[in-house]
Amino acid sequence: MQGKAHVDAMAAVYVGIDVCKARLDVYLHPCGERFAVANDAGGRRRLRRRLDKLAVALVVIEATSKYHRAVHRHLDAAAIRVAVVNPLRARLFAEASGIFAKTDAIDARTLALMGARLDPARTPPVSRIVEALDELVRARSAAIDERVALANRRDNTATPFLRIELARRIRALDTHVRRIEARISHLVAQDPHMAARHAILRSIPGIGPVNAATLCAGLNELGRVDAKQVAALAGLAPFATDSGPKNGQRHIRGGRPHIRKALYMAALSACRFNPDLKRFHASLIANGKPPKVAITAVMRRMLVLANTLLRNDLPYDAFKDFAPVTLLGTVPHVLVARRGLAADSVASLVELARRTPDRITFASGGNGTSSHLGAEMFMRAANIRLAHVPYRGQGPALVDVVGGQVDLTLGNMPEVIPHVKSGAIKVLAIVAPKRSPLEPGWPTLAELGYPSVVSDSWFGLMAPAGTPADAIARFQREAARALASPDVRDRLAAQGFVPSGITPDEYRAFLQSTAAAYKQVIEAAKIKLD
Repeated sequence: MQGKAHVDAMAAVYVGIDVCKARLDVYLHPCGERFAVANDAGGRRRLRRRLDKLAVALVVIEATSKYHRAVHRHLDAAAIRVAVVNPLRARLFAEASGIFAKTDAIDARTLALMGARLDPARTPPVSRIVEALDELVRARSAAIDERVALANRRDNTATPFLRIELARRIRALDTHVRRIEARISHLVAQDPHMAARHAILRSIPGIGPVNAATLCAGLNELGRVDAKQVAALAGLAPFATDSGPKNGQRHIRGGRPHIRKALYMAALSACRFNPDLKRFHASLIANGKPPKVAITAVMRRMLVLANTLLRNDLPYDAFKDFAPVTLLGTVPHVLVARRGLAADSVASLVELARRTPDRITFASGGNGTSSHLGAEMFMRAANIRLAHVPYRGQGPALVDVVGGQVDLTLGNMPEVIPHVKSGAIKVLAIVAPKRSPLEPGWPTLAELGYPSVVSDSWFGLMAPAGTPADAIARFQREAARALASPDVRDRLAAQGFVPSGITPDEYRAFLQSTAAAYKQVIEAAKIKLD
């Protein structure tokens, strides 16, 4: 027994817990110990005392609506890493591992093995206030559904007595809903963090107080995952199941129905009162998309926007927490168009865009990227409107312009040159103060009358705040010396790279002026970064 206890204490232990309403079945891997405790405060304390004696690497729990939440919070408070996994994922793992029997003890062992082999990520616990808010939101939704059913019965009932009784029950439900909504508001206001998240979500046109509370309570992952993940959690992302007879049929599946329902109502409102989403929805309908597909796309865009807004609270200040060293150099962007676009110059592009606002598509590397901001600057300077299509990186954006799926993009010079030479795309202008020696025949936007447009990729060195000034000066001198080397300059110039090596003070001024220019266009165009 002592030997086994020694092994337990020294080796990394993966714990599987099968949760039910009354009991927790526990399995310890690899030692093979199993035991059960009550799913109450006393049982959770007993479990924690046992785990405190071990080198616990991970505890894996299956999501069980609400029965797992108390033990999850209890273990997380003890600094024990906990992962909550989807029951379907656990069942698929069991079957893939040859485990077909299903009992509480076997399920606990399966979860421990899953933790050891897959090491799923830690799941933050659901706080008590979020749990209470979720219950209130669901209770309100159930009351609304009941009210709709009663109203339908009333409208289809001929007996006066029944109509009066149904109307009375409807009035009682209305009072019940108002009381729930008041309690939701009170609960949100109690927690500063929740209130801040709720206020951010309310800032999105179309999302009302109850919808914001639904997202806060039912999609606690908002702001902690990327756009694709949050869309999948809400059931707004197509799954890659297009194999065999299903080829070309990627359908949306899974997700949280009550979140989709909340977003559907928000999207309907946004299509009336949010100008950007109204134009987006109208463009989808104009391009032949079915109404259901169009409104789903609006729902997804609203959700991604909400996720972005809740992620933008960065834990650092670039100007306070870092010290500028030097700007290494810049790579100019080039305004390029697909081969078949009926515009061969900036002048003809502007003329075409003014005749067909929001019809010419512009691909960027993502919301808030330099290519996106450069395009917004160009649109404002030229007084035109292009339809923005954000991609996850400039590479995919350029690929779709080459393929003819999108009309325009601002691409890095070395990346566009091969496609220009092959005739796949055409150059309209380079965004630079003067023409590039690499391609002297390409006109600049500045010489064409748009000197205020800025769009390039730049690379610089930063040091942690508080780095001694003499160390920063030495770093800058060494970088400038390397950039001044003829061999280095020639190699960089061959890639369209414009070397710099400016002083720390000059680099700080560059950062401040660039940030100011970008801030101006972000605020003017109401861009939400992602």
